Amino acid sequence: MILSALQEYGIRCLLQLAKQPMGRSMTVREVAQAEGLSSDYVEKILNHLRNEGLTTSIRGANGGYLLAHPAADITLAEALRALGGLLYGKGFCDRFPGLKDECNHLTNCGIRPVWAFITREIYRVLSHSTLADFLNEEAVVVRTLQQQRLNNTENVKWGMQNGNN
Repeated sequence: MILSALQEYGIRCLLQLAKQPMGRSMTVREVAQAEGLSSDYVEKILNHLRNEGLTTSIRGANGGYLLAHPAADITLAEALRALGGLLYGKGFCDRFPGLKDECNHLTNCGIRPVWAFITREIYRVLSHSTLADFLNEEAVVVRTLQQQRLNNTENVKWGMQNGNN
């Protein structure tokens, strides 16, 4: 999976806003300085996220941007979708036709199910991970992700043993 610059920086901008106390906005300049990005680029990102419903903006001298919802209610899957989607999605095969008008393997493809499976698994993990989960120190985030993996493994084992797959 390759993230675009917009996705990486967009997530980082969202995390900057998530660090703020509820109701406190950040200016474009504050976010840009915190992330080492240009103000123009951050403004573009935050406007895009506002159009996608993840941020809101406040005008005026004390204005800026803030999350449209609590950080615990915004999943990484939602954020990445708003910033351009993930690995495999609608129209994926249309982007790789080679020299033809459409892909040679449009009707029978052995690769397509692999990309679809990987994308579903990535979205499954990211759908259970919120912005709030990533406000901790790196070691805490690693433990949280490991625990999610263990919980998922136990659920899969239990489901298979009981014929619930």
